[in-house]
Amino acid sequence: MSMDEPLLQAGPESSDFFRLLEKHTGLSFGDEKIYLLTSRLRNLAKKNGFSDVSALLSNLQRSGLTDLHWLCFEAMTTQETSFFRDDFCFDNLREIVMPELLRKRKNSQRLRIWSAGTSNGQEAYSLSMMLHDDFPQTRNWDIRILATDLSKAALSKATVGIYGADELARGLEPHHLERHFRPTSKGYMQVLPELMCQVHFERMNLMEDSYPLETFDLVLLRNVLIYFKLVEKEKILSRVSRQLATDGGYLILGSAETIFSDEKWQKRNATRGYYFQYHD
Repeated sequence: MSMDEPLLQAGPESSDFFRLLEKHTGLSFGDEKIYLLTSRLRNLAKKNGFSDVSALLSNLQRSGLTDLHWLCFEAMTTQETSFFRDDFCFDNLREIVMPELLRKRKNSQRLRIWSAGTSNGQEAYSLSMMLHDDFPQTRNWDIRILATDLSKAALSKATVGIYGADELARGLEPHHLERHFRPTSKGYMQVLPELMCQVHFERMNLMEDSYPLETFDLVLLRNVLIYFKLVEKEKILSRVSRQLATDGGYLILGSAETIFSDEKWQKRNATRGYYFQYHD
């Protein structure tokens, strides 16, 4: 298959695929995003013996929901991420959210954080690095960072914690590499066990009716809801609210995301940006 494969044109195969994608994952794409089918499914089509993406979609259309459908759904997820992505978010965590949380949890010395839509794991490991470097008093605390994503491929990469030079150059300072990584093969480095033991990865679909998870003090759901329609956003936020600590659990969204419809979510302004607390 050539990399010069022409872009797909809108048709029944692409419309049917987008419909199934939204039904099972909540990801909503219109015909203006049809070019993504070519770029994101090209390699998967070749790997599974199809002449092009159009042939792959035609095959999917002729069968019920299969493992191949889910591979295609996962390939359509956006895996753009980096370490300490959006520095203002981590500034707000360091300066406001985490100090407040540590005061609340001083007696129990227990902290639960959820990185939802974690992609290749950079956000979760960034949180662990931040706790180790900026809040050394938590070294002996009971801390668990749950990192979830729909993509099995992304989670497989995240679990081993090995990153290449290009990924390491995005968001990390030299002291991060010195303190928290060890070299593996040429140009690659792996997260140290002291961070990896804090982070647990699980596959999860945010479209599920309920989340069989524990209660969290802090949830990061950044740059995920922008791909969902309003009705699905509200359902996801409602489910997330049921996972937050009842004494004002914290929610961090992406810089372009907000909450309009539920007064129980209280918007808190920070020096740069904002965050939310949920009070039932």
